[in-house]
Amino acid sequence: MELASSAIVLIVIAINVKDVTPASETCRKVDIDSSTTSITNDLSNFKTEITSHLDEIRQEIAEIQSTCANDKEMPKDCTDVPEYTGVKEIQTADGRKFDAYCKRGWLYLSRRFDGSVDFYKTYAEYQSGFGDRNGEYFLGLDNLVSVLKQGRYTLHVDLKMWPPANTEAYAQYSTFHVGDATDGYRLRIGGYTGTAGDSLGNPDFHQNMKFSTKDNDQDTWHRSCAKVYRGAGWYGACHVANLFGKYNQGSECPKFAACMSWFQWPDTISNKGNHYYSFKEADMKLKRQ
Repeated sequence: MELASSAIVLIVIAINVKDVTPASETCRKVDIDSSTTSITNDLSNFKTEITSHLDEIRQEIAEIQSTCANDKEMPKDCTDVPEYTGVKEIQTADGRKFDAYCKRGWLYLSRRFDGSVDFYKTYAEYQSGFGDRNGEYFLGLDNLVSVLKQGRYTLHVDLKMWPPANTEAYAQYSTFHVGDATDGYRLRIGGYTGTAGDSLGNPDFHQNMKFSTKDNDQDTWHRSCAKVYRGAGWYGACHVANLFGKYNQGSECPKFAACMSWFQWPDTISNKGNHYYSFKEADMKLKRQ
């Protein structure tokens, strides 16, 4: 009986020992699971960081592409946007940027139609430009020179009389060149066609003349044409075209030639002579040939 009891105890102990997993094996399993979890977390964090950097890089690339696209699409004059009418940002071939009024491929050098902008300005103001691009304005001599460097341009001048006549006429020049600041923005012009008469091409008054203003007299007269005739322009001694002269709310100049005048009009349009007629509207615009 005692032997039987001892045998049963040994069998139970043997069974229990067989079912117990060694502690070292369990520890190794825990270590592996812990390491796997840590690596997985590290990879997940790394992936998140890489994704964030990639998003930043993509954004920078998109901004660069957008800037390049805008530079590429920016017109170098209004000839590049023949159907557009309104103010457009221009970037010339030498990188100069400025706003200009465009209409059917023409770039406006100046617009005058209501007297809202005073054109009796300084030399520096004529160099940089002034006025409202949606209204009356002058483009600026430096901007003009930058445009003209890009090729051959046609200059077109539109003139309109006051009511009741309301007559409109134009002068167009197939040769139009203006020197840079070191040459006083000297005018070279030719190839006239039109209905208004050739005033700007006159060799005694405008052809090959430098640009003068009230504070920078570069004309060939012993007095200042700009001061005497209240304007600015390519004066000789002095003018038969004063498109940057004083704007009057009516057709008569306050005094001889001191207004927005154009002497070579084909008809006599003032009882005192054409130098006394002040036009209602005068535009100067150019287009690449």
